[in-house]
Amino acid sequence: MDFLDSGQKFSPRQDQDWDPTLTFLPAADTRQLEKNPGQRRKLWIGVGLLLAAAAVALLTGLLVWHYHLRSDVRVKKVYIGSMAISNERFLPSYEDSSSPQFVHLASLVRQQLKLIYSKNSVLAKSFRGATVQAFSEGEGDGDGDSVVVYYQSKFDVHISQQASLDQAVQSLEPQTGSQSGRHGRLLPKPTDALNVNNVVSRALDPRMTRTTLFAKKVFNLHVRDSGVVKSPGFPDSSYPPNVYLQWRLRADPGHRVRLDFHTLILEDDCQQDFIQIYDSLAPIQNLVLTEQCGYPHESLSFLSSGSVMLLTLVTDEEKNFPGFIANYSQISLSEQKCGGTLTASKGSFSSPFFPSNYPPKTTCVWKIQAPKETFLKVQFKKFFLGNNSAQCRQDYVEVDDQRLCGSKLQSSVLTSRSNAMTIRFRSDSSYVDQGFTAEYEAFIPTNPCPGRFQCTNNLCLNTTLQCDGWNDCGDASDEENCSESRTRTLQIRSRFQPEKLPTKSGFHHPAEFPQHITSYNVCSNRPFGDFPFMTSQRAVAPPPECDGSQMKCKNGRCKPEFWKCDSVDDCGDNTDEENCVKCKPGEFTCRNSRCIPKKMQCDGKDDCSDGSDESKCEKSLVLQQCSEFTFRCRDGRCISKLNPECDGEQDCEDGSDEDNCHCGTRPYRSSRIVGGQASREGEWPWQVSLHIKGQGHTCGASVLSNRWLMTAAHCVQDNGPNKYSQATQWEALLGLHVQSQTSEWTVRRNIQRIIAHPDYNFLTYDNDIALMELDSNVTLNQNIWPICLPSPTYDFPVGLAAWITGWGATREGGLAAKILQKAEVRIINSTVCKSLMKDDVTDRMLCAGILKGGVDACQGDSGGPLSVTGPSGRVFIAGVVSWGDGCARRNKPGVYTRVTKYRSWIKEKSGV
Repeated sequence: MDFLDSGQKFSPRQDQDWDPTLTFLPAADTRQLEKNPGQRRKLWIGVGLLLAAAAVALLTGLLVWHYHLRSDVRVKKVYIGSMAISNERFLPSYEDSSSPQFVHLASLVRQQLKLIYSKNSVLAKSFRGATVQAFSEGEGDGDGDSVVVYYQSKFDVHISQQASLDQAVQSLEPQTGSQSGRHGRLLPKPTDALNVNNVVSRALDPRMTRTTLFAKKVFNLHVRDSGVVKSPGFPDSSYPPNVYLQWRLRADPGHRVRLDFHTLILEDDCQQDFIQIYDSLAPIQNLVLTEQCGYPHESLSFLSSGSVMLLTLVTDEEKNFPGFIANYSQISLSEQKCGGTLTASKGSFSSPFFPSNYPPKTTCVWKIQAPKETFLKVQFKKFFLGNNSAQCRQDYVEVDDQRLCGSKLQSSVLTSRSNAMTIRFRSDSSYVDQGFTAEYEAFIPTNPCPGRFQCTNNLCLNTTLQCDGWNDCGDASDEENCSESRTRTLQIRSRFQPEKLPTKSGFHHPAEFPQHITSYNVCSNRPFGDFPFMTSQRAVAPPPECDGSQMKCKNGRCKPEFWKCDSVDDCGDNTDEENCVKCKPGEFTCRNSRCIPKKMQCDGKDDCSDGSDESKCEKSLVLQQCSEFTFRCRDGRCISKLNPECDGEQDCEDGSDEDNCHCGTRPYRSSRIVGGQASREGEWPWQVSLHIKGQGHTCGASVLSNRWLMTAAHCVQDNGPNKYSQATQWEALLGLHVQSQTSEWTVRRNIQRIIAHPDYNFLTYDNDIALMELDSNVTLNQNIWPICLPSPTYDFPVGLAAWITGWGATREGGLAAKILQKAEVRIINSTVCKSLMKDDVTDRMLCAGILKGGVDACQGDSGGPLSVTGPSGRVFIAGVVSWGDGCARRNKPGVYTRVTKYRSWIKEKSGV
């Protein structure tokens, strides 16, 4: 009942805060509305009893539902399984589900399953039927011919009996350690009984039973002749929604199926869209080799253990992506090479088919026998074997009875205190990985690091790497206990190391000058023996001394003098950052070097006069005065926020900071990047290969729009009879991944116009930037997409991770790469870079690299991008590959054209 309808009157509480001037409408008859205290108590008691009765009724209803109605709740369970029939010979007609032979054997299998399930009360009561999906040739178990049958069983079980059903189904499988795994004991023996064994059954993945799936289809393919399998619509359109597709791949007897993915681009969430590959013809979960979604970067080459493989694709109702294309083929089982006896003093071995994923159900044994009076050490150069569990029960490597698994053993070394060692590799029936590659070497126990420095972790290093400021050991033991000054011999060697290449000033063009540009240097100058090993002995050599170009840290380490006061703790004990001239404690350092009290930071006022004290605050500040550190909006106002453009937030009142932001994304795919040398197709959609017609790849470039490219000016300078400045000499390949191998994504365009910066200096490489206009527009897609141009005030801080990409040489003086390469580097302090490069670096140049060496740009990468990822995930071009001193040398970073200095020039010439 509504108390207002009952005629009751509620008066406001009279207190000191109440406004006495407020009035209320009077009641029609106040005497009839007034109640005495006793009447009010009775009313509340009645209300309480009513509520209590309602609560009891609700509880009773819930109990009735739980114990009565819910007792009828049943669920449908689907199990996918396989079993071997050992008294049957496989017939080619079994591959056709409509053949009389298939229908007859399937009928016998269904009878057999019914017999098996009848021996278990839970299975017998809930079994609702079975269907046979496919047959394949059995591997044989010593009893002659066999056939493997793949089937689906349906059960209808009470909701409380699901666990019991799972246990009952699993009880049909052979127990671990059983020799035959036969289940004849479960069956009566009629005259037509099938002799079954190796029963495997698992619940079907619930994602494959979604009610939204409206399209289910099976494709049968024989891989005797190599071919291609692809998702529907690829590459012209995205795959359809709400589909469950299967591709059953068969090889000839005595062969295995090989599936190599050329492109794989799915939704990132594996709960929505995914592929699975099985070592069977049915989606049995303990036979799945891999599950993939998104844009994976690991090895995508898979092999079956026998002659069959299943590929499945499941999609949901939204966010459809391009899909995949893969090449299939068959290889003989005899082609697998693994195991054997190794007798040389050094050598290598790897998991089968490395770097492809190893096949399931594989065992390999290597026995290494070295010369007498030596010990053996083995280093795993790459190691990817499933999960790093304590027991390593799935896939593992066993070295003299010590099991290894996981992915944390790269560069790990194991030793044997004898001249013999046994290595075993084993993979189980599911979830394969890339495997491993290893090298072994015999050594004399009394001299484990001949002529080299021995790290605390037993790594052997060249003595010149000791006390050089770099942590080469990995545990920094090569940088400990360094003396105050080096010997004269070491000083001369470090200061007068001969150069292998002439200086850049002796060359005028990329065809003549090694352009020191973008590739990942995969070569090492260290001998193979430079790796750690486990031994109780350690050779102790006197520590070398810090030379005149180094500072001595308090912890005894030597570091380059120019690293002092760079705001980075290089020593490890902050010695290099002590006694530096900087703002006092409690003060904020402005970008213009002014010092202000920290309390003034983010106070809504431009206290630094350059906006830097307000640049990283939650709310950007509209400044009265613009500076070189602030972003200028289209309306002329400037805001304090650092790098506001294309970050997904509107900071300018006119929205100009978010204009023209259809750039720097990888359509259809995640922006995740993993380490490695070769990139995946479409990973860098703004990368362009510039070809001199008839000569092939010469320089790189970046896509700015559907019409304009950006490259280096030194790429388009004439060199004698070679008229590289002429647009007709060039053609651009967009969407290219492998040189000389164009794909459906590759687009060729001629160059209509070249605009080199008018102030380019061929001696100093200053203003090394140029624009190219294509002769016609290109269609932007997931493999061709523009990179974002930064505003003049965009800040690329020291230490920021950046990526270099290109088809240049993978080592100094080496050959150009075929596959597009990538490498991660860091932005380097300009003052440090000028010191390292002998002041040849101008303010219009940007330095990036790994000062330790080993990663750099190289010949053939000129004009390509140095890219960074902003907070919003968009990729900006920070630099254009320009020049360097050699390739991947220590303390010799790559030098790039600083794009922020040319933003207005680019806009003026191209409109981008």
